[in-house]
Amino acid sequence: MTKAASTSIPTGGNLASSVPRTNFTNLDTAVNELKLAEASATSGEELDQTPINLVYRKNSDGKWYKAIATGIATLAQGFTITTTSGADESIDVYAFDEFGHATFSFTHGADNFIYLSPSTAGASTQTAPTAAGQFRQAVGWPINATTARWFPDKTHSI
Repeated sequence: MTKAASTSIPTGGNLASSVPRTNFTNLDTAVNELKLAEASATSGEELDQTPINLVYRKNSDGKWYKAIATGIATLAQGFTITTTSGADESIDVYAFDEFGHATFSFTHGADNFIYLSPSTAGASTQTAPTAAGQFRQAVGWPINATTARWFPDKTHSI
């Protein structure tokens, strides 16, 4: 058995002065980078859902397109916060974040999720898809009527 390394504690001084300081600017930057699925990504089509566009990355060209709950390949992998964006424009795609907007009118409470729309590409709905050929993908949950935590879930049901 080996002896564990010991750490000396300063004597006669201030213990707090020997503790490294956290650089919160770098911490904020790191957290924001974690939220991003892809910075400066390229849109593959016009992203016209305001203010949130739920998107997926197409492997064939590496661009981001409006997600729709009608097939596994087109389920949301992230979202953009944008007013509108044309094809081949630079966008930031987020994996998760908390975002509010005055145009939202969510019903919040237990079991009130936000789902990827099966009828409007890039949009969300609070009505869970139930028809044949539609996929149920939770993409967030409301905190209140105008703010939600967005997290395009990787699991889904038919």
